[in-house]
Amino acid sequence: MDRELPKLKIGNTEFVIDVMNSRLIQAEKPDNIISFNDMEDKGIYYKFFYDSDTCNIGKLKDVPDRQLNQNFDFGYDSIHLKLFMDVYSYDENHVMLRIPQMVELDPEGMAIRCKIPVEELGGKADFSLLVDQKAYQRRRNNEFLPQINIAGDMYSLEPKTGVLHPVDFGSGLEINMGNLLKSDNGQNIGLYDLNGHCGVKVEFDINKKFPENIVAFELPNMIKLDPVGVALNHGLDMRSILRKYPIIEDYSAKISPVAESQIPKIIEKAVREDIRLRAISQIIVPKKQHSKKYKRGLN
Repeated sequence: MDRELPKLKIGNTEFVIDVMNSRLIQAEKPDNIISFNDMEDKGIYYKFFYDSDTCNIGKLKDVPDRQLNQNFDFGYDSIHLKLFMDVYSYDENHVMLRIPQMVELDPEGMAIRCKIPVEELGGKADFSLLVDQKAYQRRRNNEFLPQINIAGDMYSLEPKTGVLHPVDFGSGLEINMGNLLKSDNGQNIGLYDLNGHCGVKVEFDINKKFPENIVAFELPNMIKLDPVGVALNHGLDMRSILRKYPIIEDYSAKISPVAESQIPKIIEKAVREDIRLRAISQIIVPKKQHSKKYKRGLN
């Protein structure tokens, strides 16, 4: 049965609390959405910089560089519950807010989302409810590395180097994700030899023909393949990262014929750019350097 979602009022603006999708929806403008995933998860509350002009998350660079001038608790009434949020005010339109976790804002909704009784929510934070804690601890303790399936061949992803190490083959057949091409949708894309069970270097030749055993493969960015490893290596906020990018233990690369992939388009674009740069370099004539001439003075 559909239920009425609780609401949160920030200043004079009312938001619907949609915990099923981790977001606040402005009641009068449903297309204006604040994602909890874009807030800073502090474990017992969320913290974010609010811009009352846009009724959304703002940027600190948009306000004057000065010290906070206020530090106080301000109560907001919602339709179903009374909330208290700490407000750090920069000016009348920009404030740093702290709001409760989703499990406090809408415990019934979180119980439905997590498929557990409301009684079992007691004392738990959003992170412990929404993130697979067993997988998180196993990955954090290096009990496993993400396994990547490329056309039936298994690779283990090394998070510090971004190198895919073959599981069933010897060394020398590693694939460095840093050497892969970037597709229009931000995916990592490369060539794979089905017979040789290895990656193939892309040659920027528009006339290059590819045999049937050479296929294209696509992989997402490192943060999607190994969010825990990326967060640890780069000092990122683990709670915020794992709410955006779930932990995965294995991933299968998308395989397609080269002609149906973006590789021909990428090659053509690179060749055209190279031709353009060569043409520009021929047009630009370096200035002649003249030696200085000094006139001998008359005595």
